[in-house]
Amino acid sequence: MGPGDDAVISDVRKYAYIDALRGIAILMVILRHSVHYVAPQNEILRLLTEGGGRGVQLFYVASALTLCLSWESRRGTEAEPIRNYFVRRLFRIAPMFYLAIACYLFLNGTQPREWSPNGILWWHVPLTSLFLHGFFPETMMAIVPGGWSMAVEVGFYLALPVLLTRVRSLKSGFAALGLSIVAYGVNRLLLEAALPRAYPADLQYLVSGYIYFSFFGQLPVFVMGVLAFFIIKQRAIHRKAIILGSLSLPLVPLAMLALSRDTAIEILSNPVVVGALFTLIVLILAYLPDRHGLTRAVANPVLVSVGKLSYSMYLTHSAVLALASTSGITALFGSGDLASALCFLCAVAATMSISVVFYRYVERPGVRLGNAVITRLERAVAQRATEF
Repeated sequence: MGPGDDAVISDVRKYAYIDALRGIAILMVILRHSVHYVAPQNEILRLLTEGGGRGVQLFYVASALTLCLSWESRRGTEAEPIRNYFVRRLFRIAPMFYLAIACYLFLNGTQPREWSPNGILWWHVPLTSLFLHGFFPETMMAIVPGGWSMAVEVGFYLALPVLLTRVRSLKSGFAALGLSIVAYGVNRLLLEAALPRAYPADLQYLVSGYIYFSFFGQLPVFVMGVLAFFIIKQRAIHRKAIILGSLSLPLVPLAMLALSRDTAIEILSNPVVVGALFTLIVLILAYLPDRHGLTRAVANPVLVSVGKLSYSMYLTHSAVLALASTSGITALFGSGDLASALCFLCAVAATMSISVVFYRYVERPGVRLGNAVITRLERAVAQRATEF
């Protein structure tokens, strides 16, 4: 059986490579942030670490694929599937995110900072708690570092049921992708025209950041993950195209090295381009038979374990790095390429150690509570049905 078989779709746990991709994604993100504290000196390494922030797009592709697989596996088995879907999403992400809000307020206070130049105002907290902080440049990362991605992710959660009621085939999937790219372009043009006037020259980085971090600025990446689901589901088609596409992947780093540093960074910063590359990688892992060994090599126990902890790691690694810096630990590494690599590895190890605790005592209990709520709601629906 392959990943497109109905029997496999009904068991999301068999997609170990998706957890492994999440593991790669969080390692990329931590790499990108750790070099702010101990930077490599080699120009090629600097360029590679610039691309580490694109791990968020890999998260989005993996998230969209997982959500579609979960939606498919539960189709026809629940009385209120859409309600249950939102209950699952809430209890999956909210407990850890709310803990992160409290912890970062305790650690950083409310004073002005880079992404909140006027400090944390009273309304920032409820706005962030409702996952609405992505609507304003000065709130998207005001409290939780990297919190912009959670606002975008919740936007994806809201869009998915609407998307899946209209996208039922590859043809409609490609149409949705085209519309999302159009929305991406229009969003960029409108924000570039309107936002710069609202902020002084020294805060224009908020404008450029918001254009990139906005929901429509990332929407095509999520739709690519949905499209990947339909391609995997209809496994018999496009195999040759995917294999040919895999042959082009080694050319990507060579092309980046051939370009100027600014041009390469600009290309790597385009979510549509990066999302397409990550989607191709997902399809390669899904399509290649196990005998080639690539999927098994990627879905190794270490990366799968990191992937399972990736949500807690995403929310805590900034605090780990900041505390290591303020306590003088990062200064002990010195400087240079080896020092940068050691700092990254230590950051990963420390973040994983903390995240194991949060995964066990915050994330998993939240998931269990959500499932209990759904079970109770489903029983109530069944009971009402028997009364009539």
